[in-house]
Amino acid sequence: MKNQIKKDFTICPNALIDDESIISAARFLFVWLCSKSEDWKFHNSVIEKACGISSDTRIKYMKILAEKGWITVTQKKNNKGEWGENEIILNPYPIFSGTVKNTVQEKTGNRETHPHSNTDSETKNELFTKTELMPLPDQILNYLNEQLKKINPAARGFSAINRNLSDIKIWIKAGYKIEDFEKVIENRIREWAKSPKMNGYLRPQTIFGQNFESYLLMANSKVFEMSAAGSNNYKHEPTAEPVFKQP
Repeated sequence: MKNQIKKDFTICPNALIDDESIISAARFLFVWLCSKSEDWKFHNSVIEKACGISSDTRIKYMKILAEKGWITVTQKKNNKGEWGENEIILNPYPIFSGTVKNTVQEKTGNRETHPHSNTDSETKNELFTKTELMPLPDQILNYLNEQLKKINPAARGFSAINRNLSDIKIWIKAGYKIEDFEKVIENRIREWAKSPKMNGYLRPQTIFGQNFESYLLMANSKVFEMSAAGSNNYKHEPTAEPVFKQP
């Protein structure tokens, strides 16, 4: 292959292009965003029209890219301390900040216009829903609640209080990513949901407790599988001091 492209090209990380865990349409959206200048002001309607996608689809793709660490969303404050528009940061490699960054927008005398921007009077659209702007621990707990509602629509869900979030924060600090938590949640629900003996343990304190690493290993391995009744065929014996410590 001969690459004759010498100008008017877009710089995009090869790792993103080759990441098959991200659907191709979401990868194209990232490449399309890379083609814009650094000072380009995005409007959701422009993105949706250019990529031929709906609002829900745009949110879905943005969420995928954010969860994979390829984009970071920052929310700005104006000089009055009010939350304003969001800003997309395209990362050269996956970055997991854990929360949406908040920055202060300085008041300027002139407002610069950009070719891709609509009129200043256009209502600013949110990049993500309120759920997607949650801090990472809240997102993980919300994912658990969503999965539990799938098997029991009447389930009330767990509140975002310290008792339900503290263990999640420990494992995030230890370096575990959102996909690790999702694997554990899905695996534990699959193993315990149909067992009267075990379904009562589908709660944050158990799923994200001191056996979290064991559950992740089981989720990633076909060797260690638990029966629906819950077996004891695997013993977790870490070689180093465990990250999780009982209070």
